[in-house]
Parts: sequence; C-alpha cells; structure tokens
Amino acid sequence: CRISDDKVRVEIADEGEGFDPEAIPDPTDDEYLDMPSGRGVMLMRNFMTRVEYLEGGTRVVMEKERS
Repeated sequence: CRISDDKVRVEIADEGEGFDPEAIPDPTDDEYLDMPSGRGVMLMRNFMTRVEYLEGGTRVVMEKERS
C-alpha cells in the first residue's frame, strides 16, 4: 500500500489460478441478486478511481484519488 498526498495505491497478489474479471456477472441483475458472493469486483470498481488486473487475474492494482 502506498499513500501520497493525492492518492492511495493498493496492490494485492494471489497464488491462485486467477480469473477474468469481465466474465463475472453483474450482481445487480435480477437473476444474481440472491447469490451469496460476487460483489467484490463491483465494489472495487465503484469505490476506487482505477482498478487494473494483471498477470492473468492473480494481481490487482487499485488506486483511489484523494479529494
């Protein structure tokens, strides 16, 4: 995690298989509303200024600009 005067940057790495974030269904669609999982990507996209998936989905870089 890096914090500067203008933004916060968080990098997370995982040793798992990775995933395609574009293949995750929209959890706000009616058919997915009752699913117990699948909201993390949506939350990151909505709260962060930038979200980038690297290395086949095993690493994510998120930035939030400070206002």
